[in-house]
Amino acid sequence: MEKTKTHWRKNNDSNYISGEDLFNELQGLKKDFPVMLKTFKDGETFDSNSQSKTIKTVLHFTDLNGVDLCKGVLLNNTGAKFFCKEFKSEYIEDWIGKPCNIFAQADRRHGQVVRFKKYYKPVVKVDIPGAELILNSCADMDSLVKAWSSLSTQQQGNAVIINLKDSLKTTFNNED
Repeated sequence: MEKTKTHWRKNNDSNYISGEDLFNELQGLKKDFPVMLKTFKDGETFDSNSQSKTIKTVLHFTDLNGVDLCKGVLLNNTGAKFFCKEFKSEYIEDWIGKPCNIFAQADRRHGQVVRFKKYYKPVVKVDIPGAELILNSCADMDSLVKAWSSLSTQQQGNAVIINLKDSLKTTFNNED
């Protein structure tokens, strides 16, 4: 039976999310994923420079579905600079509810560290041919209304599909 080796950081459980937690995808976390700030509060941590306990700001996040992350993240200067620049405010209350990505970044001195970056909303691909087929199969205004309500919000917001709907409306109204 082959025995596998265990890295010492595997069991390094801190009170706060670390870069190692993200990098190793522990406790349901991922290496890089979108989050929103939910709350913040003061938390106790150990300051290695002064060799004493100190109070720091702890940020608590949710994923974009509103599910709380397992632990909070200590706010450091690098994180604070990102939030100030990204959300154009130096006040933590203004950061609440705004999305960003949390990720693990390699660091020479500390292994993996927690960092934040801009969140880009995923591009949703709109099925234009499918929507055109549904709308072109309409024979009258009632069927057009039903067909329109069956389309997705992304399809209803597409300029090509809106123009087709409007032209069909004009055609059906002129037939009356």
